[in-house]
Amino acid sequence: MREAIKLARGQLADALGVRPSMVGDWEAGADPSGEVRERYACLLTAALATMPFLDSAAVGNAAVAERIQDGNRLLRP
Repeated sequence: MREAIKLARGQLADALGVRPSMVGDWEAGADPSGEVRERYACLLTAALATMPFLDSAAVGNAAVAERIQDGNRLLRP
């Protein structure tokens, strides 16, 4: 997902206030938690809102598609 929205690992880490290695851990399958998870969900949702063509098929990764859905669920009341 990060690459699909043209963000370097360091850029995403800076935006979320974490180390780039933490972003790497997430990409390897670890789950973000707490406040960072909420910020990450907001960032992904905002990215998707500007790129409506980007869906699970375009991403081509079921794990990423699941994280997108998780992020959307976090933002719904």
